Amino acid sequence: MTAVAGPWSRRLSRSFRARATGLLGPLLTLLSLPWRLLPLRRDSVVFIAFGGGGRHEFSCNPKYVLLALQQAAAGLDLAWVVEDPAQYPELVQRGVRVLKHGTPAAVRHLLTTSVVVSNGAYLMWFPFRRNQYVINTWHAGGAYKRLPGDDPGADPRLRRKLAHSSRVTSLFVSSCRRFTTDEIRRAFGYRGEVAEIGLPRNDILLTDDREELDARTATSLGLPAGARTVLVAPTLREGALAEPLDHAGLTAALAQRFGGEWWVLYRAHKLSSSALPPRDGGGWLDVGDYPDMQELLSLAEVLVTDYSSTIWDFSLTGKPCFLYLPDLEAVRRHPGFYVDPSAWGLPLAETNAALQSSILDWDPDRYREQVLTHHRELGSVETGRAAQIVAQRILEALARPEA
Repeated sequence: MTAVAGPWSRRLSRSFRARATGLLGPLLTLLSLPWRLLPLRRDSVVFIAFGGGGRHEFSCNPKYVLLALQQAAAGLDLAWVVEDPAQYPELVQRGVRVLKHGTPAAVRHLLTTSVVVSNGAYLMWFPFRRNQYVINTWHAGGAYKRLPGDDPGADPRLRRKLAHSSRVTSLFVSSCRRFTTDEIRRAFGYRGEVAEIGLPRNDILLTDDREELDARTATSLGLPAGARTVLVAPTLREGALAEPLDHAGLTAALAQRFGGEWWVLYRAHKLSSSALPPRDGGGWLDVGDYPDMQELLSLAEVLVTDYSSTIWDFSLTGKPCFLYLPDLEAVRRHPGFYVDPSAWGLPLAETNAALQSSILDWDPDRYREQVLTHHRELGSVETGRAAQIVAQRILEALARPEA
């Protein structure tokens, strides 16, 4: 039997990584001096992203910026830093240079490129140069659970990393005004330019023409024809819930309210334990390794989550989202919220019985009003054109004489 890391060992691992990355910046600044003296490459853009865990991959907002940039301009020197280059032949086919995270080649490209596009990866510690144009798209929308850096008792090392990230960032992308004020300005302490345009990865969720995309995703997952899908996507937690989600009861309630045969698409947070919940009846797929969360959000007819920022992304589709929050009072105490879940305006349940009741009682007209209220409360700035706008900002940055 394979041992599963417990909460203590995971906290220790994260603490060790935090200490290690705190030393990387000064060390890299010293070791990379020859590269820092080289001129920046005028046509070069390097992308880097992590997908909710420590692994650097082709995903999230930077993925959609790359696709938009390739549509907007040809002949650019584009590179992507990933954990395992062999996993991304499609990037090579698109003419993108694929670099392995942590190698001298990746460091050299990151230090000599004119533009860097990140979803937060590397920004906490990498010694980017003053005249590089660094775009932070971040990797979450809305404004829900309070960030660790916003805690008065936050680790001073984390505060130093946030200050470093703010210094090296040239442009921050925001999904809503509450994210701008509560997280970008306050938690991150960033005082630079913010583009309130929405998240590039959400552009596809704001289009009505997704049938072909959804059909490809369903085929890739091996779903049977006619299967209806509920995406279960909990956020990162330490330890098990006192009342785990009842998947069989969930699918039974969905079948009673909406009809059809329902499949659970289960996607754990990538920093969670590798242990999976029991398969307690009905169709069930582990989609934790599926490469694009937005494609899953587009396909799923229903989302069940808790405090995850997928709430924000999925709300843009107008499809039903149900919140299962059995540990609500504990999370209210710590870390707390920017906007309390009671004010999110979405169906909220703290027990399985209440969740199933909220599904059976779901009213489309009332829900539509709840979502509109949620967007007004948080100040949505989603445009559906965020990837195109960021791509244009990149081209403008490359055209500047000082780039």
